[in-house]
Amino acid sequence: MAIVSIYHMLEYLCVALYNPGYLEIDSFMFNPDVGNGYITAMGASLLEFWLEWWFGMAKGSSMKLAFFCKLVGLIMALAGQLMRTLAMVTAKTSFNHYVATRKEKSHRLITHGIYAWERHPSYRV
Repeated sequence: MAIVSIYHMLEYLCVALYNPGYLEIDSFMFNPDVGNGYITAMGASLLEFWLEWWFGMAKGSSMKLAFFCKLVGLIMALAGQLMRTLAMVTAKTSFNHYVATRKEKSHRLITHGIYAWERHPSYRV
């Protein structure tokens, strides 16, 4: 839950600091898609976690208790969050939460920073 909270707070903070013209309550990204897919996925993942924990504990063992699995999951989540935040900070005013269908005057293609190694997923090759 802490990682999810950090994600939402950093989404809002990055927009507030680097692109305040697009700042709104939706910048927290609590419902980032039409059709509530995010809410459904979060609910399903929590249900899966608790069911797996419950039935794993009933059998006497659970992957949820293995320190190595927790550590790998934490490292992957933090690495993903770091990449996301670096992308937002690097793009600055060229970043917002809406996929652009046309180029605005202020929009610049960013090719430095993290974008020198990885392209933005919204851009097609």
